[in-house]
Amino acid sequence: GEGKPMDEIAAGMVRGIQSTGLLADVKHFAANSQEKDRLGVNERVSERALREIYFPAFHACLKAGAKTVMSAYNKLNGIPCAMNEWLLTKVLREEWGFDGFVVTDWGGDNDHALGVKNGSNLVMPVPGPDCALGLVKAVQEGRVSEKDIDQRLKELLAVVYSTDEAMKKAPKTFDKEAHHALARKCAAQSIVLLENDGVLPLSGDEKVAVIGDFGKNPRYQGAGSSMVNPTDLDDLYTSLISSGVTITGFAQGYDRKNPNPVQAMIDEAVAVAKDAPLVLLCIGLDEIAESEGMDRLHMELSKSQQELVKAVAAVNQNIVLVVSGGSPFVMPTGCRAIIHGYLGGQAGSAAMADALLGKVLYTTSCAMKNSFAMNDNIR
Repeated sequence: GEGKPMDEIAAGMVRGIQSTGLLADVKHFAANSQEKDRLGVNERVSERALREIYFPAFHACLKAGAKTVMSAYNKLNGIPCAMNEWLLTKVLREEWGFDGFVVTDWGGDNDHALGVKNGSNLVMPVPGPDCALGLVKAVQEGRVSEKDIDQRLKELLAVVYSTDEAMKKAPKTFDKEAHHALARKCAAQSIVLLENDGVLPLSGDEKVAVIGDFGKNPRYQGAGSSMVNPTDLDDLYTSLISSGVTITGFAQGYDRKNPNPVQAMIDEAVAVAKDAPLVLLCIGLDEIAESEGMDRLHMELSKSQQELVKAVAAVNQNIVLVVSGGSPFVMPTGCRAIIHGYLGGQAGSAAMADALLGKVLYTTSCAMKNSFAMNDNIR
């Protein structure tokens, strides 16, 4: 039921977004549980499971005032969500009192006329003439009534008009540097230290090697529809140099677009790591592993990264894993410390440099055997 932490977080996001006059779109309604065959899969779920497991987060968002809901690609108990009367009308509007509009996922409208009849308001990304002509034909054939269309328009336009004043007042420019600084602070507060034998924090006087593609080309965001265009983008290599750290060498180590090891890259990484006092090994899940439209088939890192870790560990015992990624995976062992930045956004690498140097406080894993001793220069 409502009240669970994740439901409360979602509801808080809705309130925050809509406090600006903009709209929060809650998706994907409902039972959107897999990416494989996401356009055609039939999710068979009992009503009790829907109400106890799948619906509460949506209901919490609607009680927080969300004005738009996106229907899911999948079928729910045999009926596509975008034209599911029970889902979009009986539950969403009649039971929960939703007074906003329903938008399809991109290209997920199925039978557009039946969607309009059963509670769907807006087709995305581009309705096109076939949608309008199809509605006219459906009315002529008696499949959809003009009353249905009028109702969908009332629901849609009421919300659209409500945002008009906010859009007029919206600033046309913003302080990019201030936003980047805030992104850095948010990223720093999200970093988690998973293991540490005392090697962290760095004093700043160490000489370190940076190995791994993510060290210069950060894995800072998702893939597919979650991609954004950053106004600026920090990388760990440059951020460490800016903080006064001496870097003895860099090696890419792996090709993030190729899951198989590239021996020349591993050999270069071994050469860089061999004589380095300390190695910052930047690994994690790449964009392909976490892209929408496909499901992961295993919990392992790519073979290229696994082989890289083994090769570097064979020549240097002083390794700090700097980890990126948005999903769980099997963590390599045998390193002196592991620090996780997740998907830190455009300023995440600068935040990671701050964390490595002990300039910021952050969460430590309850599984750690040793506490993280901070520097005196905590900010």
